[in-house]
Amino acid sequence: MEKGGAPVAGLQVGLKARRVFNGASAASSALPTATTDGRGSFAFGAVPDGEYEIHTEKNDRYESASALVRAGTDSAVLVVEPISTNSISIHGVVESTSGGALQGVRVEVIGQAIAVTTNAGGAYELRVPAGARVEQTALRFRRTGYRDRRWAMTDGLRPNEHEVIGNVHLDPIAAGVSVSGVVSSTSGTPVARARVQLDSAIRGRGYRATTDGAGRFTLENVDTGSDYRLWVRPQSGFRDGVLENVLVDAATQPLDVRLTPIGVATLRGRMVTPEGAAVPGFTMWLTSAYGSGPRSLSLTSDSEGRFVAENLPEGPVTLQTRAAPALSASGIDVSAGAPAVADVTVIVDVGAHRLEGRLLTSEGAPASGAQVSLEWSASSGGVSSRSARNTITNSDGTFVFTQIGGGVHIVSATLQGAGSVRVEQPVGAGTAPVQITLPGKRGNQ
Repeated sequence: MEKGGAPVAGLQVGLKARRVFNGASAASSALPTATTDGRGSFAFGAVPDGEYEIHTEKNDRYESASALVRAGTDSAVLVVEPISTNSISIHGVVESTSGGALQGVRVEVIGQAIAVTTNAGGAYELRVPAGARVEQTALRFRRTGYRDRRWAMTDGLRPNEHEVIGNVHLDPIAAGVSVSGVVSSTSGTPVARARVQLDSAIRGRGYRATTDGAGRFTLENVDTGSDYRLWVRPQSGFRDGVLENVLVDAATQPLDVRLTPIGVATLRGRMVTPEGAAVPGFTMWLTSAYGSGPRSLSLTSDSEGRFVAENLPEGPVTLQTRAAPALSASGIDVSAGAPAVADVTVIVDVGAHRLEGRLLTSEGAPASGAQVSLEWSASSGGVSSRSARNTITNSDGTFVFTQIGGGVHIVSATLQGAGSVRVEQPVGAGTAPVQITLPGKRGNQ
């Protein structure tokens, strides 16, 4: 549908497999497509369980659009923006951090064939097409003898809808210093292939390196400063190392980072619905807090909802989906000394329930194109589970959420000029459609 809730008929929608679970093959002789009907609705036939990108291509009416959803979700909404012939002006001045305007700086729009060069006063101006993704526009500034600078439109000043001011400063390459150090275990053994990150929030700078076989690393051309944070992420076997408020200047001495060894643990658990029923064949992604190696892996529950993950670095782990709906579980801590047979119960907000509703303005008119979200949370044995689903209302103000677990959920809705509302809504078998009224232009309840 369009942003205002109007259905879009006759639009071709494509489907691409991003992650297919349970070993199912994603291969296909032709990419599935569907065409929206008069209500803007579309559907695909049976597909393997997994995460998919639904997308449309740019045509003479609409910009391209895409969304990442999980198989089985039949309440996904793909919002398309009408083609706009307008453009937005981005202009500003480029100067050196050591002072003075810079002439001859190449300013290019990343991902587009649009580029200009600054004049004698360091000024530039370019125009980019307005559209659904214009706010994601980023520029790259390049000049010999200076470090490249990336600038995002959100970093600029927006006087109006058709103008953005982006003044930037470039650093001379010779302005930096060298920062070196050694990463080792508390016993003195070098730690190889560890990722080293040095970041300054004040200067907005970040530098990266990887330790060699002797645990050594070197970061070149680092700006001087006193607020740097050094973060060392080993491949495995150690906790991350962090040094705060690192001083970087011409007299900086080599840094010595000692990492604490950690053990290997096993996590066993069971995924259940809010009502306690097993959730079979459901995949979530596990992320470990420590290590820079493969810290994220997929876990799929068996027919009884059980799952197991071995060879994990001990410490906190989280579980989450990577497509709509957004489901997550936190508060899980694995320890090498804990019995591997101990199960963790993870409550997952999935089920056969659905919630339909209609949103009205304070005058009783359908609130079309309104943002509606559905949130839920629960805890069990120290594990906190959350879910978040989002949609927008149709032209008649209706909305629907499907595949929901039972229990109290929070429905939030907002529409520019009509206020916002947040209400608790029990969900279960036979839940009747709900009607929600926005409070008004300045209302908030």
